[in-house]
Amino acid sequence: MKLIILAGLLLATQVGTAAAQRLEFVGKVAVSGTADSVRPAGDPRYVAVSALNYSGNTASLDILDLEQTRVTTLQLSRAMLIKQYGHFEPKLGKTMPPEGELVRYDGRRIGLYLSDDVMALPRRHWYIDMEIATGRIMKTVVVAALDDRQDLHFIGADPARNAAWFYVERFDSGRNTKHSHSNGQSELVFRRVDLRTYAVTDEIAVQQPARKMRSGYEDHLMVRHASDYSHFAIVEYDEANLHITPAPQVYIVDPYAKSVFTVPALDTNYGVAFSRDGKYAYLASSRTGTIARVDLAAQKIDKKVAGPTLTHHAIVSPNGNKLFVIGSSNKYTVYDLPNLDHRADLSHAPDVAPAAKQLFGGGMGSLDDRFFVMRDAMHKDYSPSHVVVIAKLVDQTP
Repeated sequence: MKLIILAGLLLATQVGTAAAQRLEFVGKVAVSGTADSVRPAGDPRYVAVSALNYSGNTASLDILDLEQTRVTTLQLSRAMLIKQYGHFEPKLGKTMPPEGELVRYDGRRIGLYLSDDVMALPRRHWYIDMEIATGRIMKTVVVAALDDRQDLHFIGADPARNAAWFYVERFDSGRNTKHSHSNGQSELVFRRVDLRTYAVTDEIAVQQPARKMRSGYEDHLMVRHASDYSHFAIVEYDEANLHITPAPQVYIVDPYAKSVFTVPALDTNYGVAFSRDGKYAYLASSRTGTIARVDLAAQKIDKKVAGPTLTHHAIVSPNGNKLFVIGSSNKYTVYDLPNLDHRADLSHAPDVAPAAKQLFGGGMGSLDDRFFVMRDAMHKDYSPSHVVVIAKLVDQTP
């Protein structure tokens, strides 16, 4: 099977005169899907801007080149994917194609994370390497085969260590008739695939309290990683009026030192960033606006400052001197690091602001934190946009 490559067009570009610190509009590009899976593609230059989409006899993936402000669409054979990785679903009476996300891309090869559809038991998960020019599958690795007491999620690919990271949520019982668990997670395991040897290893297991489901949010969490994948944060969802018991935590995980510690989660704690020197983590509350600094050596929150509400992302600038706090509004906020000093509230560029107002956690920073990518604002009828907005983090301080 040969991969078909379609090059997308740049819709608009604008590079203005940069102030000392700003989120600068770069451009907008169209994607074939709905930009529903924005994440780094194992290289600071590339970003995956769609999950695997099926249309007719083809499957497609969109890849954004940040240097050229251009989207490339890779088209694969739906029949091949069904033949190699399909799952026959008796209730539907047909074979379902796998779900998929881009793991890495370098212009010559792609790495894909594939899984059975959510109805499959056991649900199989694979990592595959594919040659772009020929469409030849060079390697298939089984990452997991899980029953309904476990779920596997892709985190991202670390280019420096040539590894792909996943996490496995483990529950004490299977799903009930409503297809949900009676209790939250009892354990979260970080699973690593070595992309040189293709060895699959579980690096560290984090114990969780298996909260009884009362509010419906006891099993909600997100996992964020440092830009160099040296640390991970597991953020359990908390909101004051939900009264979740025991109180949700943020777990700071160092998979190489095999260590983990916890600090209290902030109310609607969406923003997470790690300092470039490995000394601190920064947390941001969407509901209260609190910004907290976590001292990784002391294993505690050692400072809190006021911040903007409706926050969804926190990013450390490329030179490590600033923290950009981005949310659903016309403005964003910048702090000096490491002490969260000299707060500056700045306005988004006109082309960035509409998307920022509807962000809701849908954006992400590139692996080198030079760019921030998000889906453009929804249409008036609330249908999703097929356009991606690209902004650049500018920090000219020494």
